[in-house]
Amino acid sequence: MTVGATRTADCPAPAVADPSAEGAVPGRLLAAVAVPEPIERPVTVFTAAVVETDGLLARIAVQLNPYDVRELRLCLDEGSLRVVVEGEGFDADRVAARLDKIIGVLDVSYG
Repeated sequence: MTVGATRTADCPAPAVADPSAEGAVPGRLLAAVAVPEPIERPVTVFTAAVVETDGLLARIAVQLNPYDVRELRLCLDEGSLRVVVEGEGFDADRVAARLDKIIGVLDVSYG
């Protein structure tokens, strides 16, 4: 069993035709809204072995609070943890050290 949590950006709703406009059909699209391409930002992926899972996600969330975590996946079958942090300007060694201090998390690596 795999438990995953991700965050996604909200997308704007498409524009709907003005019912009072000449030739407009209510409920039909006037034009599709152009959604800008997401800005590519570097990501750092942390992986670790886990041996104890009771309350593990809560402990991890507390330690990673100031970082832009995009994915937090705990696989109970494999006993593994995967954390994806987006952005630059943070010390990956510090994040790995924070994860390594959590009870139940072993052998943290990143790349």
